[in-house]
Amino acid sequence: MNRPSIAVIPFYLRTPAAEDEFLCISLADAVIHRLLSTGRLLVRPIASVTRYKGTETEWTQVARDLNVDLVVEGTIQKMGTKVRVLVHAHRMSDAKTLHSGKHDGDLEDLFGLQDRIADSVSNVFVPQDKQSDQSVVPPTKNPLAFELYMRAVDRLAHWNKFEMSSAVEMLSRVVELDPFFADAWGRLAQAYAQIGMHLDPDPQWFVRAEHAIAKTLELDPVQCDALYARGIILWSPSRGFKNGPALRAVNAALKINSGRYQIRQFRGAILFHLGFYAEAQRDLEEAIQLNPGQALTFQGLGMVEQYRGNISKAYEFNQRALDLDPALVHANIFAPLNPLLMDRIGEARDKIQKARQMVPEEPQLTSLEGLISAMEGNFKRAEQLADEASAENRKSVTHTHHSWHYAAGIYAICGKRDKAILQLRRCAEMGLPNYLLFTTDPFLRAIRDDPEFTALMSDLRKQYDQYRQEFAFAGSA
Repeated sequence: MNRPSIAVIPFYLRTPAAEDEFLCISLADAVIHRLLSTGRLLVRPIASVTRYKGTETEWTQVARDLNVDLVVEGTIQKMGTKVRVLVHAHRMSDAKTLHSGKHDGDLEDLFGLQDRIADSVSNVFVPQDKQSDQSVVPPTKNPLAFELYMRAVDRLAHWNKFEMSSAVEMLSRVVELDPFFADAWGRLAQAYAQIGMHLDPDPQWFVRAEHAIAKTLELDPVQCDALYARGIILWSPSRGFKNGPALRAVNAALKINSGRYQIRQFRGAILFHLGFYAEAQRDLEEAIQLNPGQALTFQGLGMVEQYRGNISKAYEFNQRALDLDPALVHANIFAPLNPLLMDRIGEARDKIQKARQMVPEEPQLTSLEGLISAMEGNFKRAEQLADEASAENRKSVTHTHHSWHYAAGIYAICGKRDKAILQLRRCAEMGLPNYLLFTTDPFLRAIRDDPEFTALMSDLRKQYDQYRQEFAFAGSA
């Protein structure tokens, strides 16, 4: 189905006051979520439009910037506790305004105002049968709780530890005010999980996330944010990369809301680690349609092509990720491998040096340095670097199984078969059980006839077939 693309930009506050700025993001986010729930539109996520907050930008320029067919914009006027919101929906192809609406409300009933705005915009693009309409139950009857919730939504749109931690504080207060506010618990669970996965390795974040997940699903067994948070935790080093349970959790989250690009991107990452490349590619391409500016998704597509052996394509995708976000740590860490596979050792060294400036102690870069030494015939130095990269106390900014995988390649080149297979077993047990990758990896060529390697690949193939059967995957090419 050819779905129109749409961007909802942060509403413009005409009576600027710092305490009211949360309305700009939170009201737009409510419309985004309502449009996503229809499944009929490609909706740009709130993260892709936050740059327009606080500016009066011409909607046609937004359409060009974000390459969308439709744009929704709004203005907010506030006097005391009274709020008036003017909303317009435009179509780029003929510069036509499809909808204009005025909505009056009160800070004591922000949910009602938010719901009316979201309904009015959604009905423009996906008309509802009014006879079948049912009244929407507010998620909380506590006006202060809902206002704090909306303020937290504003903070969660900004991806850094300060804003995320501020959102956590607000959401913690929300669930104190109303312990039965399921969506607040769900957002809190997701915030905890994302901080624990990406911003702070303290294990307490996941402990708090699991508590919030349990509270959320007790109140609402089909709450998308909580199920996504569960998937993040299950597919993490601290939980031993539980592939099957993690996939079940993210599948359930996407069944509830198929338009969440973050969840598609995350599922795509799990899938290419397991060797389901076609399925991973579909998820990542869908995530790019939803949010073309997300660099990490392009880096994920680069990994798919690298694992398939399409190195020039992998190089191009990783470079696109770096063009979008030169500081993206994942893309910088993985950047040296593609030129190394193309026998461009000088370029690989340059990329390692650049990445070292960002993450000086990264073991994955140490293992890549070891591969270069092995390729140059300096086996003693290569083995030393592999030992260093695969040491028990070395932790990666990405996932340590990648360091172990490259270390296995070093050991294979150096004739250390037992060490190579040990590292592959570690990979298989901790998030990278990819027999397709291991059997085609050129650095592992020397051990492919080893009986232990053959037995390990046989076991991983059985695991692969079990996943394929359970999740109805076609298998990958």
